Amino acid sequence: MIKNIIVTVLLSIFITGISFSQTADEFKKQGEASFSEGKYVDAYKAYDQAVQLDNSDAVAYHQRGTALMLMQEFDEAIKDFNTAKQLSIEKFGKDAVTTAMSSLYVGLCKYYQKKYEDVLVAIDEQTISNLPLANRFEAYFTRGSAFYMVDNYTQAIHELTQSLKYDPENVEAWKLKAECNIRSGNMNEALTDLNNAISINSNYAQLYSTRGKVCFVLNNYTEAERDFSKAVELAPDQPQYYFELSGMKIQKEEYQDAIILLDKCIELAPDFSTAYYLRGKCKQYIFRDPCEDVKKAKELGDPDADAFIQANCR
Repeated sequence: MIKNIIVTVLLSIFITGISFSQTADEFKKQGEASFSEGKYVDAYKAYDQAVQLDNSDAVAYHQRGTALMLMQEFDEAIKDFNTAKQLSIEKFGKDAVTTAMSSLYVGLCKYYQKKYEDVLVAIDEQTISNLPLANRFEAYFTRGSAFYMVDNYTQAIHELTQSLKYDPENVEAWKLKAECNIRSGNMNEALTDLNNAISINSNYAQLYSTRGKVCFVLNNYTEAERDFSKAVELAPDQPQYYFELSGMKIQKEEYQDAIILLDKCIELAPDFSTAYYLRGKCKQYIFRDPCEDVKKAKELGDPDADAFIQANCR
C-alpha cells in the first residue's frame, strides 16, 4: 500500500513537471476570464499563480500588476510593472512594446497616487513612440492631465492636442483642453474645443455650462443664456446650473425669474450660501424683504452677507 502511494506521488510530481508551462498558461487564461467579468481579485489570484509557476513571464507580472492597480493597490502594482519592464528589457530590449506598456502603466499608477511629476518621467516621449497606436491616446491624455494638475496649461494643451490625433472623438480630451485654454485666457480656442465636444456628445450638461461661461466672458450673452438653459434641461438635478442661469436673468433685470431659479437651486442645495445671498438681493430689487435670505447666507458663511445686513437689515 505504502509503495503504491509513493508511486502515485512520484507520478503526480512528474506529470506536474512536464505540464509546467501549460499550467501557467491556464492560470493566465483564468485571469483573462476574470478580468472580462470585472472580478479583479480573482484575476489577481490567477495571475499570482501564473507568476509562482513561471517567474520569468513578463506578461504575467504585467497582468497581475493591472489587477492590483484596479484594486487600488498602487505600490504593489508598480512593483509588478517594474518587474515586467525589466524582464521585457532582458528578453526583448528597451524599445519593445511590452517594455513601453509597463512604463505606461507605472505612469497611470503614479497619476492615481497624485504624483504628477513622476507620471511625466514614466510616460516619456520614447515610451510613447514604442507603444501600439491604440495606446497612444491614453499616454498623451495622461501626460496632458498631469501637466494640467501642476498648472502647466501650455504643455497640457500640447499633450492633449497630440492625444486627439489618436482619438479625435474623445469628449473628455476636448473638455480638458477647453479647461486649459480657459485657464490660459484663450477663450476663443476654448469655445472651439467646447463646440467640438458638443458636436460629439450633445447631451453632456457640463459642456453647455462651461460653454455658457465662455460665451459670457466673450460678451455673447444670448448664447450664454441659451447654454445655461440647456444645462438645466439636461441635468435638472444639478443646483449649479440653476444658479448660473439665474445670473443671466439678473443681468437682464428679470428678478422674478431669477428668484424662481434660485428657489430651485436652494431646494436642491440647502447649504448653498451664495444662492441665498443672491435671492435676497433679487428680492430687494423688487421691493421685497431680503433680510431673511441674507441672514441665512451669513449663517452659511457667505463673505458678503454681513456688510449687506449692516447696511439694510435691522
